[in-house]
Amino acid sequence: MLGDVKLCQAKGFVCEFCGNDKDIIFPYELNKCQRCEECNACYHKTCFKSDRECPRCQRLAERRERMARKNMEEDEDNGGATSVIHPDAPHGDDDQSVAGDDQQVDSEEQEVQDVAHMTPLVLELLLMLKDVQNV
Repeated sequence: MLGDVKLCQAKGFVCEFCGNDKDIIFPYELNKCQRCEECNACYHKTCFKSDRECPRCQRLAERRERMARKNMEEDEDNGGATSVIHPDAPHGDDDQSVAGDDQQVDSEEQEVQDVAHMTPLVLELLLMLKDVQNV
């Protein structure tokens, strides 16, 4: 049973605005969870402000900018020839951090999709836990 609870917590989110890793947020917690409309990341409603940029969206934008800048630099190095770099392809020492960012973003996107699919199962587990506690 304890393993199930840890698995559920691993599917939750830590609010990147406040960084409180003791308060795991789940998308189905409508009373305390606010989701970014762009990337679907979860934040505390009290922390999420419409005038502040979503940290995950900001990371994605920075990554896209780095990739575009890298492509432009490589084009200049190749004498103006246009090159297309696949985001998953290795590009040299400097690109290891970019590849790591890609993996982190891909992982985050997968987590959001997993949570969306897991939400009915998590609710069922929570109801089962509540029933067990009431016995």
